[in-house]
Amino acid sequence: MGELSGRWRPLACPLNEMAMKHPVLWIAREGSFGVIDTLMKDGSIAAYRNGFFEGLRFFDSSGSVWEVGAAVPKRKPGALDRLLNRRVEMDLRIEPSRQPALAEVAELLCSCVDRDPGDLYDQFVTRDELKILFRSAASAPELIKRARTLGEEDDRETTV
Repeated sequence: MGELSGRWRPLACPLNEMAMKHPVLWIAREGSFGVIDTLMKDGSIAAYRNGFFEGLRFFDSSGSVWEVGAAVPKRKPGALDRLLNRRVEMDLRIEPSRQPALAEVAELLCSCVDRDPGDLYDQFVTRDELKILFRSAASAPELIKRARTLGEEDDRETTV
């Protein structure tokens, strides 16, 4: 056998077999993030076709990160599904988890805030205040809470 290519990845396992501690922060490569309380099992046809799931990362409350290695609809979407942009159940294959530094995840969130063209993330505090909140989080659960609330709650009083 020849040498493995640089694109080789370890065998991924299904998302539903992963033991993620909820809530979980998801961060997409295109610059969006959100917090979920249950496993992500579906997505819109447009999200799938536009590559939303490629490289999608999950950061759980224990501080572990998993990255989606592959995403495939569990059934072939029909013409009506595509026309109506229906949500379809997805088979997400997840790479082995790793434990990144909290600061690394905070910087990913700050990058999303910087790339936000529609001012989605600075509804309650300025972009700079929100980035300070992310960077000053002392734990994974605290960072996830701040990503969920976007500074709407009393987060600012404790860190600024």
